[in-house]
Amino acid sequence: MQANQIRGLLAEYGIVIPVGINNIANERLKSSSQAQDFLAAMAPTVVDLVASAALLLWHSVVPSWRALLLMAVAQVLPVCFKWHPAFVLAVGAALAERGAIP
Repeated sequence: MQANQIRGLLAEYGIVIPVGINNIANERLKSSSQAQDFLAAMAPTVVDLVASAALLLWHSVVPSWRALLLMAVAQVLPVCFKWHPAFVLAVGAALAERGAIP
């Protein structure tokens, strides 16, 4: 494996594990006010983990302005136009297959 792939996997696990713990704890401890306060404090931590992974992988993941444009569009389509993320993923994959995005 290349170093970028290993860093990507570590970043992914750094995102998935806290989110999984948060979801499990949320289901089991819905009635506890202390647990809810703890989970509310964890939400910004998970956002920070995602942001730090994005900053670490920026240069290896976004090689051109076209990829950056696709990333911005992929953020807008599901939110503003209620597109399912699978459709956005399919559009990105089709563009990459045709060589429109490096």
